[in-house]
Amino acid sequence: MKAKDIVFSLTARILEELSSSETSLSYSSLVLIAGLLLTAVSSFSNSLLALAAVVVFSGVLAFASRKEKSWLIVTVISALFSFIVSFPVYVSPQLNFKGSVDAATFIARATASASVFTAFYCYMGWRGLLNGLRGLKALGDMGEHVAFTLRFIPLFAFKADKMLVAREARVFTVNREPTWRISLSIVGDILAASFIKAYWARLAFTARNFGELRVKRGSYRADLGEITIVILAAILIVACLV
Repeated sequence: MKAKDIVFSLTARILEELSSSETSLSYSSLVLIAGLLLTAVSSFSNSLLALAAVVVFSGVLAFASRKEKSWLIVTVISALFSFIVSFPVYVSPQLNFKGSVDAATFIARATASASVFTAFYCYMGWRGLLNGLRGLKALGDMGEHVAFTLRFIPLFAFKADKMLVAREARVFTVNREPTWRISLSIVGDILAASFIKAYWARLAFTARNFGELRVKRGSYRADLGEITIVILAAILIVACLV
């Protein structure tokens, strides 16, 4: 299997798993705000201890959602990419203690922010995210567009992989150079297909819900769990700001 096939299939499988959710959130907007604030704050925090606590909290939340494998893949890839970017600092002959700490902080920021956003998406799922965006009301129709985009990304990743395989089959050469031009050629087709799919899916979704999304109230245990998550996220936000 080629590297691009692995990337497309892995991305599609991870996003498909993260989008699914078996729970109905009662305070989806509050959970969404807590997740976004913690993601933003952890992106600029200077406390390595607080960032480590954010990653641990994210792991617990991902395990509670039973999506720990996808969360771990995203976290490891984020840490690896940030390490590759900061690697020249560690091999520099002028490296000092402050420089190494700054590089470690950069890696921790990238890892923690990606980890916590993924963990909250694991917990909320696509429907919880949609409920949260609609509950904020400040986004208007943009909330639905964003949520539908996130939901259909896995489908388009699978479609892109199939289109690449079909077009490569028509190229009678073993040279890999045309692969990049073929990949670029499907961008327009994917965008057109995604727009059409999202448009009709949104119409069908609105028709089945009579123009509004019905939100089911969860049990007291589910509400208590959401409040606990929000409180822990607030504590971590304060820790990252200190």
